[in-house]
Amino acid sequence: MPRPKLPERTSRYNVGDVSARYRDAANQRRRFALRRETALRDGGGREVGRTSGPVMLNRGAVKQMVLGGGAVPETCVWGWNVETDRGKLSGWLRRSVLEDPPETGWRADVNPGPPLEGPPLVVDAVDATRKLAGLRFKNSSGEIPRHGNAGTHYSGRNPGRLDFVYLCFNVPNVVRGGVAKDSIPDGGLFVPALDDQARPIRQKMTMYRGGDLSQPVAVHFLYGRPADAQSFGWIAQANVGHVPLPGEPENPAARRADSDIEPHEEESAMPEQKTPYPKTGRVVAGATPPLAVLIGALSVWLAKQTGVPETAVSEALIFAVGAGITYLKSDRWMKGWQEYEKDERLLQSGAVTPPPAAPGALEPHPALGEPDLGPDDDGDELVDYEELEDEERDFELAGAETTPDSPGR
Repeated sequence: MPRPKLPERTSRYNVGDVSARYRDAANQRRRFALRRETALRDGGGREVGRTSGPVMLNRGAVKQMVLGGGAVPETCVWGWNVETDRGKLSGWLRRSVLEDPPETGWRADVNPGPPLEGPPLVVDAVDATRKLAGLRFKNSSGEIPRHGNAGTHYSGRNPGRLDFVYLCFNVPNVVRGGVAKDSIPDGGLFVPALDDQARPIRQKMTMYRGGDLSQPVAVHFLYGRPADAQSFGWIAQANVGHVPLPGEPENPAARRADSDIEPHEEESAMPEQKTPYPKTGRVVAGATPPLAVLIGALSVWLAKQTGVPETAVSEALIFAVGAGITYLKSDRWMKGWQEYEKDERLLQSGAVTPPPAAPGALEPHPALGEPDLGPDDDGDELVDYEELEDEERDFELAGAETTPDSPGR
C-alpha cells in the first residue's frame, strides 16, 4: 500500500521541495572541502562553533554578512549538520573558505515578499522550548517515530548564551519541508509577514501532548523575516508569541485568541455535525422496555414449541427470565457507555493527561545530535528534521497531519 503523500504546497508562501543538498556527479550528497578551519555562525553573525570540514550545503541559502568587524559584506552559504567543536549544528560559512564553491543563484519566486509587515517581535527561544516541550507529531505514515518529530526542534537549537532558532524555507507540512535557510539569535527580532488584510500569514500543524493521539495540539508557524535580512521564511510562533496588528491597542483577549498553542486542535478544526439522530445511549435506553417484552413473549412461545407444560406459573416465570436477561444486558451496556462518555468529556476538558514520557524519550538521538525522520538515500547517518529531501526515493516525511490556516493561502 503506497504511503500517504504530503501536499506540494499549501500557499504560495509555503512550497515544498524547494531546497536540497548539493550533489555530485554520482548523485551523492556533495561534501565541500575547506581551505582552512573556519567559524560556523548563526544568523546574527555570532560564532557558534568551528569546523575543518568537509561540509554539506543547502542549495538556495545565501546571505551577505559583515563579519569580524569588517566593513564589506561577505557572501555566506548555509552549512547543514556541520561537525563542529561544539557538536553538530547548521549555520553560515564564508563562501571564500570553500576550495570549490558552488554557484549561489536562486529562484526569485521562492519565499516571496508579503503585501504587508507587522512590527518586529522579540525571539524568546527559552519560552518557546517550554511551550513546545513534550509535543510530538506524526510522520507521513501516520505514526509518531521513536526518535525525532518533537515540537522542541522548532525552538532553541543551541541552549545557552548562543541559543538560536531556525528560519525555514517551509513548514514541515509539505513535501520535503522544514529545510532551514537561516537562524535568528535568541533575543533577536523577527518581522512577521501580513496578508493584504493585515492578518498574519500562518500555518498550523497538529502535534500531540506526550505523543498521545488523544491529546491533539495545534502549533502555529509564522511567515516573516529576520529584522536584519530581507529573506523570508517560517518559524514556530511559540518563539515570538502574539502578533499585534499595526496600530492595535493593548488587548489581552486578542492575545488569547491569537494563541500559538491551541489544545484539542482536531476537535476545534472539525466542529460537531448536528444530525437528526439521537445519541446511541438514548436509543438503547428507549428500546430496552419494548425489546424486553418481545424477548419475554418469544421465550414463552419457544417454551411451548419444546413441550414445556403450559401453566400460568410456568409461563410467567419463563417470561420474567427472558425479560430479565434483556434488562441485565442492557443495563451492563449502558454502564459501559456512560463510562465511555465520561472519559470523552474528561479528555475534551483537559482534566486528564497522558502518562509522562520516559526520561529522554523526547530527546534527539544521542548519536546524531539532531532528530531523525528516516533513512537517507546514500547510506549516511539518519537525517534530522531539516533534511527531508531524497530526489530519487520516497521516505518518511514530517508533519503529515496538518491543516493550512486561512490567511496567506
